[in-house]
Amino acid sequence: MLASLGEEQFERLRQVLYASWPLADSSQKALIESLAAAIWRLERADPAPEGPAIASVRALPADRPEPPRADDPGALRRRLSVEACAVREVLQICHQLLKTQAADREAALTGQTA
Repeated sequence: MLASLGEEQFERLRQVLYASWPLADSSQKALIESLAAAIWRLERADPAPEGPAIASVRALPADRPEPPRADDPGALRRRLSVEACAVREVLQICHQLLKTQAADREAALTGQTA
């Protein structure tokens, strides 16, 4: 699946994220992988008013009463909903990463192991 989505671009995204967290432990690495996937989904969200869902409906037989319009408010709401979910997921993962980083710093300051 990644090959069709641009595997090289996804790998560059992963490398940038890992470079931002050079001392990541195993749990942070898992969060980084999740973050890369969430950012990728957000970046891949169809920015065009007529996305794949509308295009697939347009491909249905012509005897339908009225084809959906590109400015269909329902399609716009669905697209914005997908984008909002992706943004929320990115923010939640970033929050988890920052919490683990803060715990690591606190442990280092107090001499405890995280």
